[in-house]
Amino acid sequence: MVVCETEGRVRFRDAALKAEDIGNTVREALRKTPGVLRTEVNRRVGSLLVLYDKASIGLKDILEKIAQALGVDPEMFREHLKNLQRTLAGVGARRNVKRGMLGALGLALGGLLVHEGLHVAAGAVFAALLAAHLYQNRRTLMR
Repeated sequence: MVVCETEGRVRFRDAALKAEDIGNTVREALRKTPGVLRTEVNRRVGSLLVLYDKASIGLKDILEKIAQALGVDPEMFREHLKNLQRTLAGVGARRNVKRGMLGALGLALGGLLVHEGLHVAAGAVFAALLAAHLYQNRRTLMR
């Protein structure tokens, strides 16, 4: 799953990258790819960082190289990522996050009157939903 993407830098996170052989296979396949400047695998958290020259290679090409290195059909791999993105950033998901934030904020304010633990728990839920909200709207915020 693509966690973070900026100009010429993308981070993938998946539990499969915690396995040494899978991480090394993907890293070596990307190192041989023209336009990829650097790759780093962090097995502790299962992430892959790829720095690339945006003028010579795109994210789509990098995804295809990863799929080929793992022996997966690139079209199926791409479709799975699209479905995941639609689920996380769809209209219904965004609406639910906003409603959850509103409810958690109300509960946090009401929790001040009732019990400190309720206030803290509702604040933590609000912070988690805020993180999801910022992730869903990252393209608008990064302009």
